[in-house]
Amino acid sequence: MHRALRDGDLDRARAEWARIYPLMDAIMAAPFIPAVKAALTAAGFPVGEPRAPLLGLDAATTARISALVEEVPRLSAAR
Repeated sequence: MHRALRDGDLDRARAEWARIYPLMDAIMAAPFIPAVKAALTAAGFPVGEPRAPLLGLDAATTARISALVEEVPRLSAAR
């Protein structure tokens, strides 16, 4: 998205934003640090659970974030 904006390609920047927005929205709708850690883990960067006093995410939220990471190409370290 940054490269598209830098190049003046607003249509490409909008398309990139539309591609990543669902994941960003899911992360921002959950407790932030556990959500970021869930996204990183889903992308192939196992960073572990949040430290106390923070709690991990519930299974449904973790699954939603993981599914959204898989939908965004080039986010998974395994690819």
